[in-house]
Amino acid sequence: MGINKPELIRLLDLADQLIATLQMPLFASKHSKKTFTNHQLFKLLVVKTFERKDYRGFEEYLKTSIVPEYLGIDRIPHFTTLQKFAQRQNIQNLEKVLLKFVELTPKKMKNGGFDATGLRISHASEHYEKRIERPVKKKDFLKANFFFDLENLLILAVKMRKKKRNDIVDMKPLWNKIKHLDFKNVFGDKAYDAEWFHELIFGSGKKSKIHLKNEDVPIHRTKGTFRKKMKRMLTNKKKGKRSLVECIISILKRVFGDILTSRKLATQKIELLFRIITCNLLTITRNIFCAVVFIVGYWNILQKIAQII
Repeated sequence: MGINKPELIRLLDLADQLIATLQMPLFASKHSKKTFTNHQLFKLLVVKTFERKDYRGFEEYLKTSIVPEYLGIDRIPHFTTLQKFAQRQNIQNLEKVLLKFVELTPKKMKNGGFDATGLRISHASEHYEKRIERPVKKKDFLKANFFFDLENLLILAVKMRKKKRNDIVDMKPLWNKIKHLDFKNVFGDKAYDAEWFHELIFGSGKKSKIHLKNEDVPIHRTKGTFRKKMKRMLTNKKKGKRSLVECIISILKRVFGDILTSRKLATQKIELLFRIITCNLLTITRNIFCAVVFIVGYWNILQKIAQII
């Protein structure tokens, strides 16, 4: 990954590595038109997410971009081609894509973390609603519960729902997605403090460092065998690690926005998953780029010192 390449090209190069680990077939069916491959359409959706374009605007963007030439595309795809390709995506398969980022990370994961956030799905203007004196009503949002790789600042799993629920409700299906990964510690805020969840973590051979709701209560008055175990092991002291999850969520929302433009729940989930995939690719790309720049700069300094000596 050369340091002289633009960021978008480095992003596409890393997407190639991700597709190679997925073993994605070139075409969805032997009867398909074969005008574009699945690899090309997948990378085009990554670029669309990176550029924060809608489908029609992205078609216009491609007409003046180097992306089609770099991907070996002979003609610009119609916006409905990408739209239908996105709709055909299987949500469970896209969730498996997130786990493949473990194979692309430069650092070994030691610490994992949980946190949740909401993304708006309403397109109504608040200013206009006030002007027409529209009655205030509760707005819908998509709630997402994430599992993070705190060493590499990546999102490795997500559980999405449209209804408002407590964070702990989604923990069992989310934990089942990532419990096989090799990491040691689990961080989270007090919303994840449940005795059965601590039992799941310790039962998987990992350490729970989730914040306890009543940390100042003595051990003999603490309810729950595993809560007592946490206090005896003093596993709840490194609180600084948990703040990294806020950093990752902030990157996701600031770079790619906090409003989902899709209308249906299934397409909203697919849109969010492509945002997470693109965010992970961008994070790894920038980490590798910074490491290469540092090594090249350090090597140049050594050469200059050697010449002086």
